[in-house]
Amino acid sequence: MYGVASLIVTATLLPLLGLIAVCLRFLVRLRLKPTFVGIDDWLITFSCILVFAQGAIQITAAVIGELGKDGDRTVDWRVANEGRLDYATLIVEKFTYSCIKLSVLFFYRRIFYQHKTFRILNNLLIVIISLWGLIFMFMEAFTCGADSNHGHPCAPQEWLVLWFAITDVLGDMAVLTLPYPCIRALQMSRREKVGLSGIFMLGTLWVEIFFWALSNTDLETE
Repeated sequence: MYGVASLIVTATLLPLLGLIAVCLRFLVRLRLKPTFVGIDDWLITFSCILVFAQGAIQITAAVIGELGKDGDRTVDWRVANEGRLDYATLIVEKFTYSCIKLSVLFFYRRIFYQHKTFRILNNLLIVIISLWGLIFMFMEAFTCGADSNHGHPCAPQEWLVLWFAITDVLGDMAVLTLPYPCIRALQMSRREKVGLSGIFMLGTLWVEIFFWALSNTDLETE
């Protein structure tokens, strides 16, 4: 269980670390090619803004909601606030997850676009991930509504959360494995290919784990 203070610290610190990482990304990118900022850069920037929004929701839920107050007496107005804030989190996180995946896909596109098979698969995944985020966002928005059960998942939302988690993992696997056929085709030694593959996997996994940790901190308190 997390207390109010630790939740506020987490919701403040993690978005700041993300902001630092995004700023360093832009610094390196602008030094390498000062006039070019791609779609992947804007998507990761938008994702960072969404993470700050989720952090603000978490802080608000800790202050005026029930988040982090498991041992305290239940207060109706706090429960009502928690319901609305949980509902907002469920909506915002769909945009966050899909934008992160799209940012990685457009980053891969920048590097491996000359490979025809990669272009086809990359375009297909971009369409699938975009539709995935929109479909789950609308399903979450209209399945139960902001006031259903004070924001706690009702029966339809329970399977919705489960299927979102399953498809999120499948989407991560598809995104992570996309560049490896292109890496295998590079004129490099096997050791260099393994090292390059490890760099791609670690970088992408770090981004995914970072945003997952923030968006799921409030879930672990229940």
